[in-house]
Amino acid sequence: MSEAEIVEIVGKIVTALTPLSHEERQRAVQASLNVFGESMLRSTQRKDELNEIPSAFSERARIWIKQNELSLENLEQIFHITDTGAELIIQEVPGGKDNKPRVLNVYVLSGVASLLTSENSNFDDKVARTICESFGCYDPTNHTKYLKKSKFFTGSKKTGWTLTAQGLKHAAMLVRELSKPQ
Repeated sequence: MSEAEIVEIVGKIVTALTPLSHEERQRAVQASLNVFGESMLRSTQRKDELNEIPSAFSERARIWIKQNELSLENLEQIFHITDTGAELIIQEVPGGKDNKPRVLNVYVLSGVASLLTSENSNFDDKVARTICESFGCYDPTNHTKYLKKSKFFTGSKKTGWTLTAQGLKHAAMLVRELSKPQ
């Protein structure tokens, strides 16, 4: 097919699609491609996937997921997500053998678990400590020292913790790292 013929066909398609809304144009193009057993371009699929983040997630979580180009698949490899909350399901916490980075990562992931189903990344210290115990990185002698001066969250054992902007960025990196194929 010549370049002139392609330009002519594109002109006809644009004329046909012009009166339609954005959504109707998308559906018409997808339906046309389906007839040929084809689908939209990969970049469009990625954009649509990000726009189809389940409404069970909080609005802030949806924004965080989009900003960090994460997918539902990434999150489902790390969290069991229900309408009532998100539970950490990974086998091992990253950070090597040293407890401090492992503890900080547990606390960051605890904040993300909260963010996914509520409008904030606040989490209770008791919950995060219990998770640390289950992963074998709770050290009663040094645990509180690990949490002091963290750039990933603010708060206290008594009032609870909230992820900072740096904590949210670190959390996105952790999600990408943990959801990579091994």
